[in-house]
Amino acid sequence: MAAVAKRLVKSNAIPTTSTVLYTVPNGVTTMVKALTVCNSNSIVVNLTLLFAGTYVISNYPIKPSETITLPFMDQVLLSGEAISGLATAGALNCYISGKEVT
Repeated sequence: MAAVAKRLVKSNAIPTTSTVLYTVPNGVTTMVKALTVCNSNSIVVNLTLLFAGTYVISNYPIKPSETITLPFMDQVLLSGEAISGLATAGALNCYISGKEVT
């Protein structure tokens, strides 16, 4: 088994409609390790993220100029599963890192 550290998601503006941000490649298991989201807007923006179709963050308000970091997520995604998300305004920057294991 080989584990490769990867940037899973780098988005400068999470869309306002639910969008797939990352899909686990075939034959791979992914460990989501950390998440950072920054609101570069001047209004509160709500964030929703789903892992494998399950809500992990639901309509969470992020204040203007606020950054949130979840440094120890340790969530597992299997081959073909996805990270999807949406924001109430298109100003949330998102960075998700992890490891892909083959």
